[in-house]
Amino acid sequence: MNYQAEKEQLVSYAKHLAVSNLTVGTGGNLSLRAMKDGAILMTPSGVDYMALTAKDICVLDEHGNKKMGDREESTETPFHVALYQHRPDIGAVVHTHSTYATVLA
Repeated sequence: MNYQAEKEQLVSYAKHLAVSNLTVGTGGNLSLRAMKDGAILMTPSGVDYMALTAKDICVLDEHGNKKMGDREESTETPFHVALYQHRPDIGAVVHTHSTYATVLA
């Protein structure tokens, strides 16, 4: 499976977060669960969202083991995997360090 549509969707949302000032640079990470087989697609570690391409997206199995991708997966991978394992009803996770969330916290 190539997951191209899912990768492009994830890149689009990542860039939207950046232009909306909901994250800065490489802060935070996004993932989604592929509906066809449960794979987890995730933004990689250390890549600015505005430079992100579909080729950069990591594809993981349901346990967080990398299946595809040349980039290093996020250090937050265990957090995302745990959420998907404990909440089969969710299809995506957005983790940011936005100024708004930080002020609220």
